[in-house]
Order: sequence, then C-alpha cells, then structure tokens
Amino acid sequence: MTPPVEDVLEDVVTILGSITSSSFLEEPTIESGGENGLLKVSLLFTNGNRLFVSLYIDISSGFPLWQRYSFQFVDVKGQNIIRFDNAPHYHSLPHFPHHKHIGLHRIEPTPQPSLKRIVDEIFDYGKGMRPL
Repeated sequence: MTPPVEDVLEDVVTILGSITSSSFLEEPTIESGGENGLLKVSLLFTNGNRLFVSLYIDISSGFPLWQRYSFQFVDVKGQNIIRFDNAPHYHSLPHFPHHKHIGLHRIEPTPQPSLKRIVDEIFDYGKGMRPL
C-alpha cells in the first residue's frame, strides 16, 4: 500500500536535507489534497550554489507518479548549472516530456530521473558536496 502523499513528500525533503554542505533556505512547503501533493523547497550550499525544487505527485495509481517536476541547481550568480524538468516544450526529444538543461543552452533527453540520480548529478556538478 502506498503511504499518504504527505509522507512521500516528507521522504523527499529528508533525502534532500541529507545532502551535506547544504541547508534549507526556508521551511519546505507541502500542500496536499487526497492523493495529490506539491512540494516546494530551496536549499543553499556552503559555496553559494542553490537548489530549487518543485514536485507535484499523484499516488492514485498505487505508487508516487511525478506529474510535474523541476529540480534546478544554480550557481552563486543564479546561472543554471543543471535542471531536470518535464515541462512539455521539447516534443522531438526521446523520453518527452522529460529532459535536462545543462548550463544555459544545452538540452539533453533523459528518462524521468530518480531522486538518487538528481542528488548524484548535483554532487558531480557541485564539486565536493557529497550526499550522505
């Protein structure tokens, strides 16, 4: 049985909070209604980089389905380092609507990422910030 949507989103907050060299910019926000929920959270890293997360999930199918998501990792100047999202604007890419922005201008097709993959890639780009 799938846990309540609030529990699923709290687990995401816990995983994100376990990234070393980071802290929450503000308290994470979770809005839920029945089988749907929205998480908004921002993390600040000790080097000034930030991670902005927006994740809307639906658990009605018995597992957490990411309906809409954006995980954007930016540098101290606010420039995009990497962003995973499923905004439906690159129809010709494999795995549409899932894709990854690297830097300001590079777009790559990607299947829907796992939270582990996102955290791992942030570490790779973050140069020294290791997940626990």
